[in-house]
Amino acid sequence: MFQQGGSQPKQPLTPLHAAEALFALLPKSLTPKTLDQYGLSLTTEQAQQVSRELLSLSLYWIQAALTAHYKDIGDVLVTPELHRLLRERWTTVFRMPAAGWRTFLPEAEARRRDYLEVAEQGGGQIDIGNRAVARMESDWTIRPEQKAALLSLIVDLVPMEAIGKFVEALELVPPPEAQGSATY
Repeated sequence: MFQQGGSQPKQPLTPLHAAEALFALLPKSLTPKTLDQYGLSLTTEQAQQVSRELLSLSLYWIQAALTAHYKDIGDVLVTPELHRLLRERWTTVFRMPAAGWRTFLPEAEARRRDYLEVAEQGGGQIDIGNRAVARMESDWTIRPEQKAALLSLIVDLVPMEAIGKFVEALELVPPPEAQGSATY
C-alpha cells in the first residue's frame, strides 16, 4: 500500500484540479498496437473489458492513495470529480459504449472491495493484478495462455507508482467558492 511521509514539496490543488491531474494518469483505451506489443490478440469487446479492468484497478489505487494520505476526506472530495470526468469522456477518451457507463461504477466498486480484500491479506500490486487476471480468465475475456501477457500489461499500464507519488505531493485546498476555509 501507500505509506505517508517522504520529502516531496506539497502541491496545493483544489479537488477538481487534483481529479484532473489523476485523470491524466489513467490508462486510456487500448489500441491494437499496444495489445500487439504484449502478444495479445483480442476482439474489440475483449479489449474494452480489459480497459474497464485497467480503469477499475487505477481507481482502486487512487482511492487507496487518497485514503492513506487523507483518510476519507480525500476520497470524498476528489473521487466525485474524477467520476464526473470519466463520465464526460467515457465514449471519447476511453472509446467505450455509452451504455457501459451505467454499469461501470458499481462494477468498479465491487472490484475495489475485491482488491482491498487481497491487500488486507498482505497482497501487493502483483497479487491484485493476478486477481484481475483470474477474473478476466474466468469470464472468458482472455484465454489461459494469455494470463502472463495480461499481467505484464496491467503492471506496465496501471500507474500505481505515479498515483502514489502524486497523492503524496498533493495538498488539497478549498475551491475558489469556498475560499477562507482551511486546507484539507
